[in-house]
Amino acid sequence: MARRLVLALFLLPTLGRASSPEAMAWLDHERLPGAQALGMGGALTALAEDWTASWHNPALLAWQRRTEFNLGFEGSGLSVARSVSTDGGETESDVSATGLSHAGYAHPLPALRGGLCWGLGWVRLADFDQRAAFPDRTWRVSEDFAGQQGAWLLSVAAQWTASLAGGLSLAFHHGELERVEREEDLDAATFWRSYERVELDGVGLRLGLAWREGPLRLGLLLEPAHTLDVDYRFHQQEGDLGVTPPPGVRGSSGYSLRMPALVGLGTGWKTRFWQAGLAWDWQDWSNLSYDDLPSGLDISLSDQLLARAFQPRQRLRVGGEWTIPQTDLRLRGGAWRENSARSGERLTAWDEDSQPYLYWAVDRTSVRTGVSAGLSWLVQEVVALDLALARESWKEHWLEYGQGDYESVISQRVSRWRVQLAVVYRI
Repeated sequence: MARRLVLALFLLPTLGRASSPEAMAWLDHERLPGAQALGMGGALTALAEDWTASWHNPALLAWQRRTEFNLGFEGSGLSVARSVSTDGGETESDVSATGLSHAGYAHPLPALRGGLCWGLGWVRLADFDQRAAFPDRTWRVSEDFAGQQGAWLLSVAAQWTASLAGGLSLAFHHGELERVEREEDLDAATFWRSYERVELDGVGLRLGLAWREGPLRLGLLLEPAHTLDVDYRFHQQEGDLGVTPPPGVRGSSGYSLRMPALVGLGTGWKTRFWQAGLAWDWQDWSNLSYDDLPSGLDISLSDQLLARAFQPRQRLRVGGEWTIPQTDLRLRGGAWRENSARSGERLTAWDEDSQPYLYWAVDRTSVRTGVSAGLSWLVQEVVALDLALARESWKEHWLEYGQGDYESVISQRVSRWRVQLAVVYRI
């Protein structure tokens, strides 16, 4: 089975589902940069107040009037419970990680009218760490994933009138994804091992508009489609259990992946002691495409087939913040809801002889939902501490493969938690 799937695995998503690995990894592991964003459920398209506006809506940097240093650290955990239709048993795995969440600097400049500000920093946008196991009666598969995706942001924003501002951020993306799969045939006492490493680089652009009139806030975020250059390397081995494996097969190649455009809208209402926000964004993932695939791989995954594997994704986020009167403490809360960008259609890949050899279908059986809470404490006049906690969960299942009369359906329940602490220094 493994040898027959080796070409398709090049572009299979994490956990063996069809599409490019970096696109599916992004969809499953995307993060919200910033403790304010995490605490308010990401509803910041019209309300972001610190340097992380460089990502959520760069136009909001135009209202910065003080130089800011922003540093954040995060701990996270991922729990997956998975079952296989041919076995019926369930396996569980847990992965936790800690690391730098973001680091940024914003500096307002003198302006004859309105405001002008630029910013520079780095954000961690996705964590790919995950473990999986697929036990069955006659074979066993284990998979480990590791890596992350981040971006350097260079931003500038200008306040054009008392109510209107615009801004842009150049995002220099870089990511690494490693995948190790081991498969054992318990009857034949043989094994197969695959190591894959994906590195991606590219430049994206995020454009923002913001409007304020009294307590009302409106925001618009646009991210045009952008291209990621992908470097792919692999190493495959097979042999008998208990026997030192041969050197195996090594290879590398490169291709380009064009990520779909994003449109985001936000509104908010802000008074002296409280603010509330609503944000909605939309991406048509069926516009995902790639170029420069090595010869042979485009037989199994054409652009048309890739487009049918995805559908538009929508996310709705709500959040609020309350400043306790006569204190320097703010309390935050938020929630979000996201439909799947993956299609539930059953798809077929064909070999060079026009024979079907791989089938798949993906279906998220519940939308992804999450809740969050946070607080901000002004320790001194120039130093604030932001703390946020969040949890999200969803369920899904997919057809792992189909050959002849044999099919295997994988089902899983996923939950993720995050805690983030940020220090904001303004002078």
